[in-house]
Amino acid sequence: MVGEEEWAGVLSVLDIAPRLKPVFIVGLRGAEAPLFHVTAGVHAFSMDRITTEPASPRIGSDVPFYLLAALAGVGTGWVDVMVNDLLFTALLVLMACMVLGLLRPRWPWRWVVVVGVFVPLAELAAYLILTVKPTRAQVYGSFLAALPGIAGAYGGSLMRGVIDNLRQGK
Repeated sequence: MVGEEEWAGVLSVLDIAPRLKPVFIVGLRGAEAPLFHVTAGVHAFSMDRITTEPASPRIGSDVPFYLLAALAGVGTGWVDVMVNDLLFTALLVLMACMVLGLLRPRWPWRWVVVVGVFVPLAELAAYLILTVKPTRAQVYGSFLAALPGIAGAYGGSLMRGVIDNLRQGK
């Protein structure tokens, strides 16, 4: 059996409130074990009961940001088809991913995927619908345009972390 002092030390190391005491149950054989019953949806603990509210509530959904990323990808793909300049396309992908990484810094790779997938799809749509026929190099370049997006998304995410730390005074 672990005493309250040991649990207070363990809980303070785990950065849990030291006053939170584990609940002990007695099993069929008489052995005592701490009870930590965590089910899906339980995120935060209080002093007397387990609550179902998340420890840090989400502020809104990411759906508008995914739509913004898709719109940026379609726009970048359209510019790539019309202007046919790979550097400008890469700059637009970099800019879009940096803004999205700044707005939603968690999992920045998702912005690279969402923005980057629409550039080749715009090339395909231009080939199928419009009279503009992209060259083979332009099609391969549209896939490579996602590479600057990696730097942009992770740079935006890093920038958001720095801004948050400066606001908190760390």
